[in-house]
Amino acid sequence: MGTGTFSFDGAASAGTVALTSLTNYSFSFNVGGNSFGNANLATPAANIQVLFTTVTGGLSVTFGGSGGGPFGGSVDFTNPSALSFQPSFGSLYFSGTSSFGTFEGLERTDTTVPEPMSLALFGLGLAGLVAARRRA
Repeated sequence: MGTGTFSFDGAASAGTVALTSLTNYSFSFNVGGNSFGNANLATPAANIQVLFTTVTGGLSVTFGGSGGGPFGGSVDFTNPSALSFQPSFGSLYFSGTSSFGTFEGLERTDTTVPEPMSLALFGLGLAGLVAARRRA
């Protein structure tokens, strides 16, 4: 079992793009007590493709491309254990020598939440408008 993030600057839309076209891309995974990040990437970044697929509520992400890493996956990491994502945009991965699983990459969208002071000011302004209207 593991957790992790794949992030980059900018917005994504459905389709396939080269990893290297995503500004400030960053991998950060923790699987089986081992951490894997950009520094542990064993597949040449130029060989990695990122597929964004529309799903309910956003986008999912999988990886593909021409490989070139030591484990034959679409994205391979070493540290000193292994982490490899299934080639051809699959949803499987393996870590170490016998740990297999599936991953689900979903787009996280940040929701802007109004600050309490903004709401208070809006309420005061609305109350002032109502009071002014009653006087007129």
